[in-house]
This record gives sequence, structure tokens and C-alpha cells, in this order.
Amino acid sequence: MAVFFLETDPVLRNADRIEYLSKSDHIYEKCDRVTQPEDSKFLAKCVQKIGSDCGEQIVAKLFTDVGSVNRQCCENLMKMGEKCHMNMAKALIRTPAMRSIDAPDFLRKNKKLFDDCKDME
Repeated sequence: MAVFFLETDPVLRNADRIEYLSKSDHIYEKCDRVTQPEDSKFLAKCVQKIGSDCGEQIVAKLFTDVGSVNRQCCENLMKMGEKCHMNMAKALIRTPAMRSIDAPDFLRKNKKLFDDCKDME
């Protein structure tokens, strides 16, 4: 994308390409680190802890913002822990189906859902 802008934007046509591409790479690497989940064994344990019914409720709430997560699922989420919850969201962000979502917004919603469940206790 950076190359596209360098080649098509009249203001950037004569810009220092190395500097712009270096900055672009730096931004990409920073975003990559922010959304990097734990290893697959850790994530598998998280999936087991939350269960498929609660996992579906949580995902539905995150994607549609309709409905709520019931008390039992919130309890499961608290037992699973915030680290598992956030890492599962990070893994989800990296799936091809999620390419068009706003990752920072999705992570904020994910954190809010966790905090809402914590407040329910």
C-alpha cells in the first residue's frame, strides 16, 4: 500500500522511498506485535475453559453488539481469565474472515465485554 501511495500521490512522488517504506514496515511490525496471540497450545486450553456455547455467545455479542452474555458464561469467562480472552480475540483477528474489521475497535469491545462480566460478579 505504501508503494501505491508513493507512486500515485503527486506530493509523494519525489519523496524518499526508503524512509517511507521503512516507516511503513515499522507500523506493520508494531501492529503485528499488538495482535500476536500466544501459542496454539495455550489457545486450545482457553477454548476448553470457555466452552462452545459460551464462546458462541461471546462472539455473537462482539460482532453484533446485540443481546447479552448470560451470567454462567460471564462466570466461565472470569474463570478463563483476561489473558485467555484477549489472546483468543487476537487469534480471531488474524483469521481471513476478519480482514475487514477494525482490529483496535474489536480489541476495545473485547476488553469492555470482559470488564462488564467482571462487574457482574
